[in-house]
Amino acid sequence: MGCMLGARFSGLPMGHIGMAIRLTIVNVLFGLGVAFVFTRALAHVIDQPPAAIFLAFAPGGVTEMRHLPESRSAC
Repeated sequence: MGCMLGARFSGLPMGHIGMAIRLTIVNVLFGLGVAFVFTRALAHVIDQPPAAIFLAFAPGGVTEMRHLPESRSAC
């Protein structure tokens, strides 16, 4: 996984890497915010603990796991 991510940034100027980091933070915060809003809305509708509902919506690794077989062969 680390090789695949590192290879994507090779040769980029530091300004682009900084922008990528800022955009990543915004994207994660937005995803967590959406998960929190839906958690609050569904907590009143379904009989599940809010923590379980939040974990069902929280972003985390699905896209990266899709690339896992590729990254193992690249290193």
